[in-house]
Amino acid sequence: MLSKLHLSSSNYSDFVLNDTGIKTLSRLNKINVFIGQNNSGKSRFLRSLFADETYEFELQKNNFSEIHNKLLEYRTIIRQKFDEHSIEDADSVYVRINELCNVTKSYKKGRVKEVIEQVRTLARFLTKLQSFSGWTGKVNTFGGVPPTYFIRQLNKMGEWITEKLQELFPDDFDFPIHKIYVPILRGLRPMQWHGNEFINTATEDNYQRRTIRDYFKGLDQEKVANEIFTGYSLYTETKKLLLGNKEGRQKIKSFEEFLSNAFFEGETVTLIPDINNDVLLIGIGEEERPVYELGDGIQSIIILLYPLFFHQGKNLLVFIEEPENNLHPGLQRLFLETLLSEQFKTYQYFITTHSNHFLDLTLDLEHISVYTFKKDRNNFIYHIENTSNSDIKVLELIGARASSVFLSNCTIWVEGITDRLYLKKYLDLYQVYLLESNKIQASFKEDFHYSFVEYGGGNIVHWSFTNELGWEKISATKISSKIFVLADKDSSQDTANSAKNKRLATLKRKLGKRFHMIDGREIENILSPEILIKTIKKLETNNDSAIVYDPDEIIYANYKDEKLGKFIESHFKLLRRKYAAKSGTISCKLDFCRSAISVLDSYEHLSTEAKKISTALFNFIRDSNAEFTQ
Repeated sequence: MLSKLHLSSSNYSDFVLNDTGIKTLSRLNKINVFIGQNNSGKSRFLRSLFADETYEFELQKNNFSEIHNKLLEYRTIIRQKFDEHSIEDADSVYVRINELCNVTKSYKKGRVKEVIEQVRTLARFLTKLQSFSGWTGKVNTFGGVPPTYFIRQLNKMGEWITEKLQELFPDDFDFPIHKIYVPILRGLRPMQWHGNEFINTATEDNYQRRTIRDYFKGLDQEKVANEIFTGYSLYTETKKLLLGNKEGRQKIKSFEEFLSNAFFEGETVTLIPDINNDVLLIGIGEEERPVYELGDGIQSIIILLYPLFFHQGKNLLVFIEEPENNLHPGLQRLFLETLLSEQFKTYQYFITTHSNHFLDLTLDLEHISVYTFKKDRNNFIYHIENTSNSDIKVLELIGARASSVFLSNCTIWVEGITDRLYLKKYLDLYQVYLLESNKIQASFKEDFHYSFVEYGGGNIVHWSFTNELGWEKISATKISSKIFVLADKDSSQDTANSAKNKRLATLKRKLGKRFHMIDGREIENILSPEILIKTIKKLETNNDSAIVYDPDEIIYANYKDEKLGKFIESHFKLLRRKYAAKSGTISCKLDFCRSAISVLDSYEHLSTEAKKISTALFNFIRDSNAEFTQ
């Protein structure tokens, strides 16, 4: 993946990036979202990136990271040992390794092969090193002739680099980049009328012709036509793959399986080119229907995802205009999750959007960067800024309203983002457990069957969850009539007659089974001991010294009602991070949450309280969707 784009100033003269004037798009991620008002320049910029063949790019460092880290390690050892034994050749070896450390740290387009050759040259030098001419005969600490052991270590270093280089970059390594552009003008229904019938062939793709005429007239027409996918050629391409080799048929099968699991609850899905009518049929179970008879949202998701399956295995840059068109928020979530899936690990995406729901989803998902576009109408300059997706200013740019919850059948009200992330994970694991146990046939999906609402802790006092309203209260039932509320215990246990305790008791009385007070001081406190330990170890990954703790002390009952940050710092030794805020609770809640979620991979690893909550949420969602799922 690309980590930076260094842009030609002539192609981007109207754009200012990060208010620096430097034409470098930094902090690129797996998914890069361009957002702004109409006529803010985002679509124009996206098309410029797609069309540009001159920009230089930097690859993410992970390609050379292992070699780079190993070089750093050996550089330190070499400096220390060479100084210790006064080896005159020290400087030349050290300098060569130091230079390569800098080279492998950052590299641009066109330099990958050059860097590989530099690494390979150093490896050859180290493996062939036989002696040091400048040995002064200092006290021998290696045993035998002092430099002999050290030379053998350098030889082994060269061998390791050679093997790792071959593993990461085979002899025929290249980094070709392929591109796909999905324009606004897209669809599956034939538009070309000839005689008494519609024509549906790749050569008559009028959407594509119009896109090229409007935006890409100066480019190689044949090349750019192969890179623009409008959906119009779906019939022709599917027929070609099915009638081609085994690899093509496997790609179609993979796409059919995806459609089956994502949209049709596991029913068999088949793509059938109808040669009599030049249209693609979708077989669902025993039924076959023309693709244009499916809902507009399903048609849209097929157009967006089909070219991704077709290009698997390539280094692909994907440029998509407003993918949210015709997509329900649940489909938007599914779309983004699919983009991040392992099968598309060599892809990188650039997306324009007006959807506030896309921004909401970026809080749930990692590997997404957001760029805002604003137009300076006095100077006709477009300003691009990498920004936080949670920044309220971003929402103001598009006039966002929290309306996606109106499209779900029920809502789950939680205190904040970490509560939402933990509970979503618990619910997902519980549903996987039920599916594997054959207790359910399909799982419920967020933003289809349910949505989360964050009420912001103490702000719950401003909401009414019943029909009893005071003039100062906001009616939650105006947002959704089916509501489940969760609340942390926090400090309510410390003061039995506190206002919070009375408020929670009222909610419990009025909502009954639709209210749950978490049996732990905060949401982090109900992690099981096993997951708590794994989370801390993950956060301490770069800790040179292993953390120390007594497993017999890390017991659920010992910390569920305690201030968890303070508990961690008093029971785990040799920590490098700070875990306790001034209050004693977790100071790095979001980082801690993401780490915990990443190591939590089974329902069996949930604590008893987490399992209890998962069951209650699932039953609530099931009951709220009963009329739609029968």
